[in-house]
Amino acid sequence: MKAPVYEFVEFDSSQILARRLEQETFDGPYHYHAQYELTYIEKGNGERFVGKTMSQFAGGDLVFLGSNLPHKWKSIPEKNAEGLLSAMYIQFGGNLFSKTPHFNLAFPKVTSLLEHSQHGMQFTGEAVEVIPEKILSLIRETDDLRRLIRLYEIIDYLADSKEYSIIDRNFDISTFNPKDRNKMNLVFSYLIENYRGEVSLEKAAAVINLTPNSFCKYFKKVTGKSFFSYVIEYRLNHAAELLLNTGRPVSDICYESGFDNIPYFNRTFKNAFRVSPLQYRANDSR
Repeated sequence: MKAPVYEFVEFDSSQILARRLEQETFDGPYHYHAQYELTYIEKGNGERFVGKTMSQFAGGDLVFLGSNLPHKWKSIPEKNAEGLLSAMYIQFGGNLFSKTPHFNLAFPKVTSLLEHSQHGMQFTGEAVEVIPEKILSLIRETDDLRRLIRLYEIIDYLADSKEYSIIDRNFDISTFNPKDRNKMNLVFSYLIENYRGEVSLEKAAAVINLTPNSFCKYFKKVTGKSFFSYVIEYRLNHAAELLLNTGRPVSDICYESGFDNIPYFNRTFKNAFRVSPLQYRANDSR
């Protein structure tokens, strides 16, 4: 298991970090940092974890993340057989956007964008065509003032866009005190690495040095849900993505997603999605 880390972002004089990556895999740790982050996946497929939500990603994935929001992109080897994976990202501090009452009144759309980013935002539509070029232009720019202007242009465009979805509406990092935040990041890191296999209550509890009984009470108090309800949620989301994106038999998907009983999987899936796994696949309109 890779423990979540607090990432210290080292800026240049412009207070903006912008880079393009080419690498064999995306498998950094589940982590968080004080800076906002805009990430565009040029090439690659896998699972994206933001807050407590797991989703599939592919080329064209454009995501804006708020300060201290835990996240991880994890590529799936069998889906990325050809060449290097690539992505571009920008990280910048909130100090570039004043949070005074005057700023909020003068720039309400930017204030709204930054607030929504605390839950993660996935942009679609025209933004996916326009923003990558703007990110690349910022990466290539060397003048500090022009870099700042290009960042403001990107934020202005995103603030005007209506084509986005909130990734994890129920996750609010501001409600966690720093101690709880660090503990929950450890727990969710354990889940991310193990939900498709054997998940042990004892091991999850040990990650934050609690007994299983104390851990269950603590987890429910902090999240409002039981630990195993999150395990099931991760597994069901993974199964749903496999149903839509592969032609594999339901039995294979059941076991691949961490379930060890096909009738239980079918029953649990139907309770969550209101249709059977096969109906869910058949109803896909893509």
